[in-house]
Amino acid sequence: MRRYALAYILTTLIFVGGIYLTIRAGKALETPGTLPTVSQSASPATSPNSPAPTQPEHGLVQSLQVLRDNLHAPLSLLLVQLILIVLLARIFGALFVKLGQPAVIGEMAAGIVLGPSVFGALFHGAFEFVFPTGALGALRMLSQVGVILFMFVVGMELNLKHLRGRANTAFLVSHVSILFPYSLGVLLSYFIFQSFAPPNVSFPAFALFMGIAMSITAFPVLARIIEERGLGGTFLGSTAISCAAVNDISAWIILAFVVAIVKANGMGSPVMTILLVCLFVAAIFFVLKPLLDRFVAARPRIAANPTRGTVVGILALVFFCALFTEVVGIHAFFGAFLAGIAMPANLQFRVHMRERLENLSSAFLLPLFFAFT
Repeated sequence: MRRYALAYILTTLIFVGGIYLTIRAGKALETPGTLPTVSQSASPATSPNSPAPTQPEHGLVQSLQVLRDNLHAPLSLLLVQLILIVLLARIFGALFVKLGQPAVIGEMAAGIVLGPSVFGALFHGAFEFVFPTGALGALRMLSQVGVILFMFVVGMELNLKHLRGRANTAFLVSHVSILFPYSLGVLLSYFIFQSFAPPNVSFPAFALFMGIAMSITAFPVLARIIEERGLGGTFLGSTAISCAAVNDISAWIILAFVVAIVKANGMGSPVMTILLVCLFVAAIFFVLKPLLDRFVAARPRIAANPTRGTVVGILALVFFCALFTEVVGIHAFFGAFLAGIAMPANLQFRVHMRERLENLSSAFLLPLFFAFT
């Protein structure tokens, strides 16, 4: 013990002495005129009658100002936002479950309470401090990552056997669920156009956008409710998820056509989106899924316990699929959802992947998405 203590003291003295000698030698490198003089750094002159602040008070004020500045830093604000949202979303989710509602409804209610409607109206100063304008970008991105991982897990749980021979049902239900609210949205726009349309916006543009706004399914919300109710692997749950997926993909494509019509920039972009989406879906089902099935079948150990490298590779694949659909004009979570469908059919592999990803996405990142929404 004494030898270790002596070695520690000697080592510390050697390095501290080296640092001191280096700093002392470095003083010769300073150029005259670059450092502030005493008169420049002194505080402004005060009147003879004004009492000079004492040094301890000045030090305390300065320390408090440093703490305040640190609290205003982007990372500190993000951590404050995460603490408030995660805790309040958990509390509201548990409360709504006791009322017989899905937890996701409580998480959205928590977002409303934390937003300008409640928190901002009652405590405006505190709201501006915690959620300042322009400081929500990092929170938004974290919430998007959460829903991407969640939709990947939903895709893994989708039972394709329930959908064989029932694709016509999924297309019929999903497209009727677009056309019916779309028609009502266009009809509604006839009565509210003069009151709510922005200047220089034509009625066709207003009506088409109102229709599409009424037609898009809250796909992640539906998926979360199905998961909470334990319907993920059932016929009803699989059919509902498939209908919602077809609905939203169709609605995003319709939105691309609406934008093209309003901007009068031709139909090239929407047609390109359709072609790329069709190629992507074909690549998922006929290329990627068979390759992954063969890969896992040839490596039973990976199926029983996916390695860290396997998990990293799967995550890279998920984010690439999400990136592709985001770039072509369909939301990123559709790519993640299709990546989940492409996962190997090996049940053990899927269970392990779900366990590794679901806790982070469902317990932490996903409530951020619903609350932020």
